[in-house]
Amino acid sequence: MEKIIEPNRVYNVTDAAKLIDINPQTMIEYCREGKIVCQKIGEWKILGQSILDFLGGVSPSTNPINTKQEEGISLTRKERLFLANQCQILEKLYPNQAESIAYQREAVEEGYELEYSSIAEHIYKDTLGRDGCIEVLDILNLFECLGRAYEPLKNKTTIKDYEVTFLGFDGNDTIEIKYLGYARHLRDGHRFENLKIKDLNSHIGMLDVYRRMLTEWRRSKNKYNLAEEDLNRIVAARTWR
Repeated sequence: MEKIIEPNRVYNVTDAAKLIDINPQTMIEYCREGKIVCQKIGEWKILGQSILDFLGGVSPSTNPINTKQEEGISLTRKERLFLANQCQILEKLYPNQAESIAYQREAVEEGYELEYSSIAEHIYKDTLGRDGCIEVLDILNLFECLGRAYEPLKNKTTIKDYEVTFLGFDGNDTIEIKYLGYARHLRDGHRFENLKIKDLNSHIGMLDVYRRMLTEWRRSKNKYNLAEEDLNRIVAARTWR
């Protein structure tokens, strides 16, 4: 029976090992050594696309964006009650907008379902899934570690400052724009401040580059306290192919 690997599915160690005909312990070793990209969330988790990449699969790159089909919004009577009450509060708080808020409240109270979408028009339809968020955090952690390892180097001629600098994500890419938004959200929450990240829009695709660097980072004996040889190896993976 043909084994079907779903790129967007997250597999546990046992199921992933069965897909590539190895034992679970070997799969764990592959994860630890960075031979296959895994995430340690309680236990090891492996994205289907990582298995395909390991096998040399030709499936298109995984899309970490949870894309919802455009469809009408339905609300229960209880939800409509809560939303209508919220609108009443907002009418008092923002008198300059009271008329438009009251108009929306009437649509909710009367149950005009076609109008619900306009009330939620500022809520993004597509979301960045948990795995995508974790990948952004891993990338930012990677560059924090690179910065710490680079700063005390006496000889900075072989590695340049820009090679350990986080450039952000491509705001013109359908996937990276969500990564960009989350990175900005983290910055605005005063996280990863030592990266001194500003605009964060790289204007060029960076995700594949970062993923190659992550693979090398995870091979390090202590990835949070990088040795100079680790630094050199990770920076060498910062290439565009």
